[in-house]
This record gives sequence, structure tokens and C-alpha cells, in this order.
Amino acid sequence: MKISKRYRAFLRKRLNAENRKRLKNENFTILCNNCVGGVILHELGERFNSPTVNLFLSAEDYIRFLEKLDYYLSQALVEIQSDKDYPVAKLDDLTIYFMHYLSFSEAKTTWEKRTARINRDNLYVILVQQNGCTEEILKKFDELPYKHKLALTARPMPEIKCSYCIPGAEQPNGDVMDLCKYKGKFTGRRWIDDYDYVGFLNMR
Repeated sequence: MKISKRYRAFLRKRLNAENRKRLKNENFTILCNNCVGGVILHELGERFNSPTVNLFLSAEDYIRFLEKLDYYLSQALVEIQSDKDYPVAKLDDLTIYFMHYLSFSEAKTTWEKRTARINRDNLYVILVQQNGCTEEILKKFDELPYKHKLALTARPMPEIKCSYCIPGAEQPNGDVMDLCKYKGKFTGRRWIDDYDYVGFLNMR
């Protein structure tokens, strides 16, 4: 087990080095409905210029967030009670699940700090087909007026212009699996590495 983890870390480090060398863009922001955006930023060694790191929103709430981005980013987070063992908050009528934070105070402080870093002139938005992401929501996402959009879907959807399907990543319920997982014990590749996210981020 220890050998496989060390070998995987070695392979990951080599892949990250290659990707970082290929990356020509700088000071960009990734908005994403789950941890995929944060993992991409982490592996590329980029600063988190985004509040949507280490958390998730339902697909419906994420679309509404993107539809009125300036409005929602101007609202204050309010902690709510939940049965989760991590902080959950409201941003006006949106629910945000801070699954990788220990306290609401930490989540709120980090959200505000990273919101201030958003670069609207170098913005990339990603939607992963999870948490109630229907075809109707994907169509709405495809129509949003963002220059750089990516929808990671469970199956090929040529009608969604910004979509990309990672083969083998569909779950029985029709969602996309956790793309941050490694593809095996002896590989440094995550499922998300089957998409050329460096090429996506290099588009200006």
C-alpha cells in the first residue's frame, strides 16, 4: 500500500510538472459547482482566485449563482442548521455546502477573501453533471453568456455545445462520478485528467 501511494505521488508530480509547463494563462478564476475546480487549481499550483473551492452547490443553485453572479457575490453568507458534519450556509436563496471546512467562521472568511480575488476578465466556469443536474439545467448553462464554459457530462451530448464526456465516468444514477478520484493504485492520473483542462485554460 505504501509503495503504491509513493509511486502514485511520483507519477502525479511528474504529470503536474508537465501540465504546469504547458499552462500559459495566469491569474485566472475557475468557478465550479464542486471540488473539480479546486483540484485543478491545486494540481496546477495556482492561487485560489475563486470562492467555489472545497464546497459544492446543487446544479440548480449553481446555475442561479452564475445567472446573477454580481448579485450573489455581494450577499452575506448566513449559517444554517443542518444534519451535516460540516458547515452549511445560505447565500440569499442559495444553499452552499462547505464540505471541506471545519467551521462556518473559516468558511465565511475564506469565501470573502477569495471572492475579492475573482478575475472577471479571465474567468472559466465549469459544471459537473451531479447533484440534480438535468438536461434542462445543462441547456441553461450552455446558454449563459460566459466566454469559457465547460459542462462535464455523464454521456455524450452533442446538443450541449460546451459539453465533454469522460468515457467510463457515468454512474448508475446518470450522474458523473467523483472525477477527483484516482483511476487506480498504480496510476498518478485522476479521472479529470482524461480531459485537457490545461488546453481549456489556455483559451483566451
